[in-house]
Amino acid sequence: MLDTYEKAALRRYLRNVLFDQRTTQKMSAAICDWLEDNLELVIDSEIAETTWDILEEYNRSMQDHCNTKSRQKAFLSEMERLLSLEDTASETAVLSQLEQNISTLADMLKFDEIDKAIFALLARYKAYDKYEGLLNDLGKAGSTQVLIISLLTQLDIQLVTKRLGIGSRLIVSGVVEICSRSYHGTDLDDRFEIPDNITRALVETMDSNDDIRTHILGTPVNAVLEWEDFAHLGEICGKTEFCKTLAKQINCNLYSVGETDDDGDAPSKNERISSLRLNQSILQYQNNNLLMFDEMDDLFEQSAFTAMFGGKLQFSSKIFTNRLFEHNTVPTIWIINDASILDETIVRRMSLVLEIKSPPKSTREKVMTRIIAKHGLDLPEQAICELKNLDAAPAILDNAVRFAQINGQGVDDIMFAFQGIVEAIKGKKLAQKNQHKISYCPELVNADMDLNDLGGRLLATGQKQFSLCLYGPPGTGKTEYVRQLADQLGMEVLVKRASDLLGAYVGQSEQQIAAAFQQAQDKEQFLIFDEADSLLGDRRHAHQSWEVSQVNEMLTWMENHQLPFACTTNLMDRLDQASLRRFTFKVGFNHLTNAQSCFAFRYFFNIDAPTSIKDLTNLTPGDFMVVQKKANILGLIDQPLELVKMLEVECSVKENTSTPIGFLAA
Repeated sequence: MLDTYEKAALRRYLRNVLFDQRTTQKMSAAICDWLEDNLELVIDSEIAETTWDILEEYNRSMQDHCNTKSRQKAFLSEMERLLSLEDTASETAVLSQLEQNISTLADMLKFDEIDKAIFALLARYKAYDKYEGLLNDLGKAGSTQVLIISLLTQLDIQLVTKRLGIGSRLIVSGVVEICSRSYHGTDLDDRFEIPDNITRALVETMDSNDDIRTHILGTPVNAVLEWEDFAHLGEICGKTEFCKTLAKQINCNLYSVGETDDDGDAPSKNERISSLRLNQSILQYQNNNLLMFDEMDDLFEQSAFTAMFGGKLQFSSKIFTNRLFEHNTVPTIWIINDASILDETIVRRMSLVLEIKSPPKSTREKVMTRIIAKHGLDLPEQAICELKNLDAAPAILDNAVRFAQINGQGVDDIMFAFQGIVEAIKGKKLAQKNQHKISYCPELVNADMDLNDLGGRLLATGQKQFSLCLYGPPGTGKTEYVRQLADQLGMEVLVKRASDLLGAYVGQSEQQIAAAFQQAQDKEQFLIFDEADSLLGDRRHAHQSWEVSQVNEMLTWMENHQLPFACTTNLMDRLDQASLRRFTFKVGFNHLTNAQSCFAFRYFFNIDAPTSIKDLTNLTPGDFMVVQKKANILGLIDQPLELVKMLEVECSVKENTSTPIGFLAA
């Protein structure tokens, strides 16, 4: 129902159109026909029978095409009399809530009186069915949409055309849209329309400016992480959460743009752009606000052909693109998963381009501790330590923990949810943890340097720009020692084998070597090159130019890398001489001593070693691990003599190791 003020507004519109010289007889008759059903809505005073007779006679004359002019004159005279009777009541009417909201939004958007008048009419058309019926009837009577607006608002038709044209304040602000679905239709909303969320805000808001803004923009998004969690600044990363945390850090409200359409469904490209315009228009004259446009690649077009060959995403209009990214009246954060697919002209228009890296282990530990506390899970300390090693974005960790909370269980449910999410994102199964793997045991390492002392000194100084060359027979614990050292320094390891880096095409190996160093740098990881002799072969024996360039690439990165890295090799004598100068520490690993072999027997098999084990002089911890697995399968784990025989087999299949290797030969 229309309140007193809205009835008065409707009467003003009727007076404007009825007594305008541009109003045709057909349009006048359409109004008369509408009034036969709605006159009591317009006129509060008692309506005489003669009034109804005048309306009926005018409608009949139009149908019969006789006496139309005289009947129209009588109709207009009667409407002048009725509308004049209501003028006094109109002057004292209290502003309706709709009118207050229209004024509030118009003030927020800095509309002048002309834009406000046009916007108010379109808003009432959308808010009230009676307005919709009246204005659509005028359209069916032959009036254009622009003429209808001009008649009801008494604004010059050329001015209305300009104010509703492309680039006008009303259109650019996003509160009025030029419709494309039926440009030649006669209804007003076939040409111009106010978005549903604007209409809801105008109709449902009952108090302050903030309430209207909330209806249109939604509530500012909240951060669940702290600024320190992003000190790391990847594929699976917390870009959206970073934006929330950034806004929180600088004390700004952050509004997410165009996540749903007016029906709560996925928005189209045009709907997202309209939402961006509207948000910018509402917030541009206010301080401490940011906009976040997530998944910005939704805006661009890319054919299957160009995608196949790495083509860039493009807008259909470059001029439109330039304006979209150049004229942001509110600071806007654009989020995309892969910035390399953007055209250079778009990137140039960004004030700042920032890549959000996956968080390092130290940060993930803090995040996981906070997430577990937030969801109120009571987990044992060992389980928490295991979860802290999960490598994923904070949002993935949070979802996995929330699943466990809903399911009422513990760490197994977290791991189950985590693996499912990450495998779906990466498109492949995660490598399963080796349940039979033996943790690092310093008593089983026969090195030419005190490794415990080395680790302690490195930890004490805090220096991280160092390198290690670990050489010796296979299975002596070289890689496991580096893993233990990295853990001691609070770093994750990144293991790269020669097979991971050597490419089939010229230049590919160099690119993958550079990428490995860069990945370790970005994620603050302890880089390990296994089988380094394949990457650092002596250039004096090179037969192809790519062999030299590959070693040169390694040497360059080794010289400039700012974090610890290690190379392991079984063939020390094959390394390029220049590479040796680039290692801070060179550590030789050898076979177990007799005493260590006895210790290893007890360590792996939980029984004392027979004296015959002393005859085996080239045992390594790796041999014991292989025999342990074999004995468990065969059910011989408690038979020491059989275990020694299996160790003898492992020793016999090795190459002759009587010649010392590496520096031991010097």
